[in-house]
Amino acid sequence: SFHALNLYRKYGEDWKEKSRDRLHARFRNWGINTIANWSDPEIYLRRKTPYVLTANSPKTGLIADPYAPGFREKLENSLKARRNELGDPWCLGVFVDNELKWGVKWAPKIAEQILTAPADQPSKLVFVERMKEKYGDIVKLNEAWGTQFTGWEELTTNRNLIPGAYGDMREFMKEFTSLYYAICRDAVKAADKEMLYLGCRMDFHLYPEDTSLNYIIKIASEYCDVVSFNRYRYTSSGLIPPDEGDYPIIIGEFHFGSLETGLLQPGLMYAADQQERAEFYEHYVLSALNSPYIVGTHWFQLADQAVTGRPDGENYQAGFLTAGDVPQKEIIAVARKLGYNMYSIRSKSPGK
Repeated sequence: SFHALNLYRKYGEDWKEKSRDRLHARFRNWGINTIANWSDPEIYLRRKTPYVLTANSPKTGLIADPYAPGFREKLENSLKARRNELGDPWCLGVFVDNELKWGVKWAPKIAEQILTAPADQPSKLVFVERMKEKYGDIVKLNEAWGTQFTGWEELTTNRNLIPGAYGDMREFMKEFTSLYYAICRDAVKAADKEMLYLGCRMDFHLYPEDTSLNYIIKIASEYCDVVSFNRYRYTSSGLIPPDEGDYPIIIGEFHFGSLETGLLQPGLMYAADQQERAEFYEHYVLSALNSPYIVGTHWFQLADQAVTGRPDGENYQAGFLTAGDVPQKEIIAVARKLGYNMYSIRSKSPGK
């Protein structure tokens, strides 16, 4: 870790203690009131700044499969084991999972994963049972789907996408999604009945222009205390509940980056330089403060990534600090201005 090495060079042998204490002082100075997802427990468990917790449900194959035996018990046990955090008054809430593939264009959707999963995938077996209940005979299913299966076993072992199955799979996804969110909600409350369940940080960047996943958002709102989105756009103003819903929303990730510092990727949302980056930040957070639905925005991430990148190659200029622990003054100045005034801004907002 180049960042850790630089902290050692800067602060000396007790760099961990000094840098972590300094971070909390910096957050206060910068107007930052919450530590966001993916953060270091050794930082947030100093209990000087409120934080949110990251948790993960068990996976079966590629899928967080709520029909899998033990799914509920494993999740409940993993959450109950987090005794340092669940029950901690400094912990605001829990995200369970991250960016599940409900329908993004750059990865196989959960529905597609179920349809093409091995024959022992629990959700696939349930889906086949639902089709048996609906059609009764494989011939009738073939007529509806435009397929030529000789029996139900052939559907179970199928590993190919079937365009004709879209309607039935969409209906099954409503059942799947409801069960998934219900179990996650119940597991969080079993560990700490007062803890907020914050959902799974949906990456619906094309919403609201793309309405195809509105039913997922609506189901999430029935179980989540706060519905969460990772929202990489230049404004948060379009992030409103569909179908005239009325519930709180939190943004789990957003950022803007530039190439001028020498890194090879600006991040997911490009700014020409540090000043424009700060201007984008101000517009984005102000649009959230003026929304009657959004209760928070979480920036990704605290420090720039090293030029050598993460294991997956990501090397974004997306921090409030450089990899050398130097504050990036333009964006911090804007964050400070907004942070010190966020409550007066919110109380006067048009959406109050």
